[in-house]
Amino acid sequence: MTSNEMHIDTIIPSLKAANSKQVFQKLSQHISNIIGTPQKKLYSLLVTQEDSLNSGIGHGVAIAHTKLPRLTRPIILYARLESSVHFNATDGELVDMVVIILSPEFEGNKHLQRLAMVTRFFTDKSTRETLHDAQDYETIRHAVELINARKKAA
Repeated sequence: MTSNEMHIDTIIPSLKAANSKQVFQKLSQHISNIIGTPQKKLYSLLVTQEDSLNSGIGHGVAIAHTKLPRLTRPIILYARLESSVHFNATDGELVDMVVIILSPEFEGNKHLQRLAMVTRFFTDKSTRETLHDAQDYETIRHAVELINARKKAA
C-alpha cells in the first residue's frame, strides 16, 4: 500500500445516532474497546475539538481527528450513519459519513498529512457515491479497495 492509498482500520456500516454528540459518544466507546483509552477521555477530546474546529467538511462528510499520547500506530475509523445528523458542515448539509483519525502524539506532521489525505479521499464525488452504494462491512471494505485501485491507475 502506498502512502496515498486509503486504509480504514475499523468500519461501522450502520450507526444509529440522533446528533453529533451521540455519534462521538458511540464511536468513542467503540474505539475505547479497541485501543484501551478510556471512553470519556476520547469523547472529551473529540467534542472539544468539534467545538473549536468543525469536523463537517461538506457533502455529507465529517472528519474528526486527534492525537493520543500512548497510541503506537494511527487508526482510521469510518462510520455510516443510519440517519443524517447536523455537524455544522461548511455547506450546511447534514452528515451521514463520519471518519475519525487517531494518530500517535509523537508523529507530528504525519498527522496533518494523514488528515489531508483522508480529506482528499472523501471530497472526491465518485468516492462518496461509491461508499454511499456500499451497505455492509464487506461491500464498504471492497469499495475502498476499488477506489484505491482506481486512483492508483489514474
